[in-house]
Amino acid sequence: MTWTAKTIFAPAADPNPTHPQNCLTFSNPVVDQITGTLYVPFLRFSNADQDFIQMMISDDAGETLRFATFNVHGAPDKTVMPVTQPGELTECGGFNFRLTVHGSANAGPGLFGLPRYINASRMTLQPAMAARNGELYWRGPTRRASSSAIRMGSLMSCLFAPRMAARLGPTQYRSTPLPLMRSSTSCQR
Repeated sequence: MTWTAKTIFAPAADPNPTHPQNCLTFSNPVVDQITGTLYVPFLRFSNADQDFIQMMISDDAGETLRFATFNVHGAPDKTVMPVTQPGELTECGGFNFRLTVHGSANAGPGLFGLPRYINASRMTLQPAMAARNGELYWRGPTRRASSSAIRMGSLMSCLFAPRMAARLGPTQYRSTPLPLMRSSTSCQR
């Protein structure tokens, strides 16, 4: 077996810091084992609080790719889905500021007044999806209007795309204020 590398997307920086930028990460490709369709979802950072999931699709083993269209109202582009990284802004020593989840006492304010937790972990928002026979599933945190939304519980998105129509439509559910990364919602068709 021979492997080859190929650049499939290399965006330029956007002058608007709230728009998706040229920093892409956490790609998690999945192949529908029945149809052979390749889905390449990835996280695209902005220079603001809101980040984005974008996804490329190929029906010919990656020779040609097209963007999935989410058409999310208020998104800067029809091919991106706004998402918010989980966690609280904390100081992890020196000038290392991170969104973390924690379950311990605050050791006291850091150099810039942010909390410093003894046991904290950084969580990444890797867009993991599943595909079977032309149906695509994804579930995860989505847009947050403001930091006060943290106290109200997280918004969860459940994306179900039957037969991979040209347009994907996320359906939003509001979870109850449970610990981070838990939700009382279920992904329904």
